[in-house]
Amino acid sequence: MVERNDWLSRTSRRKFLKGMAGGVAVSTVGFEGISLKARASYPPYGAQSGMVRWESVFSVPPDVTRPWLAAGLWSNRMQDWRLHDGRIECLAGGLNDLGRTVALLTHEIGPGRASGHFSVRSGILELSGRGGFGGYLIGVGGGLLDYRASALAQKASGEGGGFWCGYEADGQIRFRDHFTEADPLSYEALEAETFQIEEPAFRNLSEEITLQLDIEPDERGRFDVSLLALDGATGELRAGAVRRGVPEQDVAGGVALASSPLPDGRARFWFRDLQSGGDKIIVRQDRAIGPILSTMYSLNRNVLKMSAQLMPLSESEPKTVRLEVRSGGAQWREVARSSWGGGYTALLRVDNWDSSQAWDYRVRYRDWAGMDHEHIGVVQSDPKHEDGFTIAHLSCVMPTARGLEDGTGEAELPMAEPLGRYTSKNIHFPHTELIGNISSHKPRLLVCAGDQIYEGNPTSADSPDNPTLDYLYKWYLWAWAFKDLT
Repeated sequence: MVERNDWLSRTSRRKFLKGMAGGVAVSTVGFEGISLKARASYPPYGAQSGMVRWESVFSVPPDVTRPWLAAGLWSNRMQDWRLHDGRIECLAGGLNDLGRTVALLTHEIGPGRASGHFSVRSGILELSGRGGFGGYLIGVGGGLLDYRASALAQKASGEGGGFWCGYEADGQIRFRDHFTEADPLSYEALEAETFQIEEPAFRNLSEEITLQLDIEPDERGRFDVSLLALDGATGELRAGAVRRGVPEQDVAGGVALASSPLPDGRARFWFRDLQSGGDKIIVRQDRAIGPILSTMYSLNRNVLKMSAQLMPLSESEPKTVRLEVRSGGAQWREVARSSWGGGYTALLRVDNWDSSQAWDYRVRYRDWAGMDHEHIGVVQSDPKHEDGFTIAHLSCVMPTARGLEDGTGEAELPMAEPLGRYTSKNIHFPHTELIGNISSHKPRLLVCAGDQIYEGNPTSADSPDNPTLDYLYKWYLWAWAFKDLT
């Protein structure tokens, strides 16, 4: 009989798969046609689809440090993550920092009998005590939620929460519950088949790992979900695990990167070079947001004032924001420019504005790579000569009914219906029905009369150390939802 380490170093991926038949519990997907040691110089392979056509999920500047990660990503919470030297780094890893996530806005797991794959480079920033896990959260919303609502999935588990796929501090891969309502921070381990090439060793700060997630359909219309930890330098398998027979409603939906400590531990992880592939992964680049998130304007006689809300950039990045206008399809012309400043806003002003007609506008920002980004809209004409116009009034706008950090799913009143947590009953954001109703009336004036955000919703107010980013995290939800109205 061949010793396990010798067998692993000499076997092909196909032979490795056949190890299951001999009674060795191994991951059964992601190993077709190339030896494990050669993994370092090749992209991951899917077991049934041949070579996966890998595509990068996002691109970032290599030498910038900032809170905003990238246009296709949403961090939970904003102050808990940063972009640093081309890596996404989690900044929160203590007792109360479970389930920090970075949602993929432009990618989700779709319906249908197809394969899907993700691959990301990862390592450890901090580890002590029981440690924690880094990896993925998948299946958020079960394919039933608006992608923006799914992007809020984080700390507390609950209905529609999906499940964690993580490489843990003890060197093992586990899948953990993120759908339990009764004990939302327990993250109980789910049944899975696992494989180690040797006795698992506690992870260390110097390692770099490739975490490969594979979703493969089985013969019963369900899916096998596997996670592999591959040495970033040699490509050798460190650990693997597979959940078999997962229903599609538990797989489909939102996807996020995850960094989380476990009880009695501290842990923070970093990620870079995220890739995706396979027909089960839906890619929608039009869902990316930033660096310009939204604009708001007011018109007072012939003076136009406009504010442009940017994502939290670095002070080392370009600061100029330009306002351009046109009428009747004519050429764009610049009428104002400003530098973004406090709160990552740029204040633009135009005197002697012709308010007798409507104007198309675009706010433009040129980034570190020389690429122009824009936000477009229309400045309406002054309705002073009209018989009347519609005013829309907004107040008490709350993203969620229940918070996303704790609390069980029990109804507060005897006859009340449970809301779930990652469901359309609980998550009001992005307020699609409300915005549709307002838009149908074609308002000329939007009056926001208070309580457009709540400091304690959808997450509790942070400590005084992070007041700006914590407030912006909640303000950005409002600006993101209502940007087509404002």
